[in-house]
Amino acid sequence: MNRLLVNEINVITDKNNRRTLIGLVALAVVTTIGLVIFTVYGARYVSLHQFRSQPFLYLVPHERVIGPAGLFPGTLFTAFGYSFQPPWVGVDSRIQTRSLSGLIFQSGQVFQVRNPALVIDWRSELTRPGNTYVLDKLKAAFGSTCCETNYAIVERILSASPAQAHFLQSAKQSMAIGILLTYKSAYVNADTVEIVAFRSRRVKGFQIGNPARSKSVRLVVFPRDGSELWMDISSSSAGLRQEEIDRIIASIRRQSN
Repeated sequence: MNRLLVNEINVITDKNNRRTLIGLVALAVVTTIGLVIFTVYGARYVSLHQFRSQPFLYLVPHERVIGPAGLFPGTLFTAFGYSFQPPWVGVDSRIQTRSLSGLIFQSGQVFQVRNPALVIDWRSELTRPGNTYVLDKLKAAFGSTCCETNYAIVERILSASPAQAHFLQSAKQSMAIGILLTYKSAYVNADTVEIVAFRSRRVKGFQIGNPARSKSVRLVVFPRDGSELWMDISSSSAGLRQEEIDRIIASIRRQSN
């Protein structure tokens, strides 16, 4: 009788041990799968979450036709091999450093041109020996034509948005979007309210800011026959008008040697 009882207890114990072992194996499998999912997707989500908390990164360019230059008085200004005609008169002082050249007007407007030699040359930077990792990632995600010119690269950067990042998308796509959003922070900030893509007969580029809603605007311009130009236009008192910004864009000329 005691022997039968012992046998029954052993059978029950074996069954319990087997169930415990199966449970532990199942737990290990679930834990492993969970770790793999977090490694592949969770860490990627955490890295992209930092961009979602910055609303200005959601702004993407919308196209606008440049209006007519208009009949404004203006001041002819030359810098770094280009000429411009800001639509104001009465120069109070001039700005001239290695990195900047510009004018400060008595009415409060400030017009500055950044030295093109100090503006990042994306194409050269991404194709520099030993630095092609980022270019390879962008091409893998968006195709080989995404980075053929500086304009194409800047357009891709400004068109990136945290809304394009999804939890289950491929690693190469998530990584590429993360790279672009990191670069985008060099162009926009918390004060940015709008991004406009424009094109004319002589130039194309981007207007970052809206003069009706802020006191400063940045132009990133790509002349058809020259370098990438960055211009910062602001006003301390009088405000800016879109017609004035258009006049500056329309006035850009490459100086003849």
